[in-house]
Amino acid sequence: MKTTIQTTDFTDSTLQLFNEAKEKNSFLLTWDLVRLLIDNDYPVKDVKQFIKANFSHYKFLDYSI
Repeated sequence: MKTTIQTTDFTDSTLQLFNEAKEKNSFLLTWDLVRLLIDNDYPVKDVKQFIKANFSHYKFLDYSI
């Protein structure tokens, strides 16, 4: 699935969090990534699409922050 958010757009710290969340398969790290992306003005719709593409096993995240 192609998303509008690309990991090449991430800062070093955001990319590190993304990689750590993927590697550790951690819900809390994934949620921290979601909050960080939304806090950095990525549209919620795009964040949902990105998370669905990269962390498909987390189907029931609540994106209301």
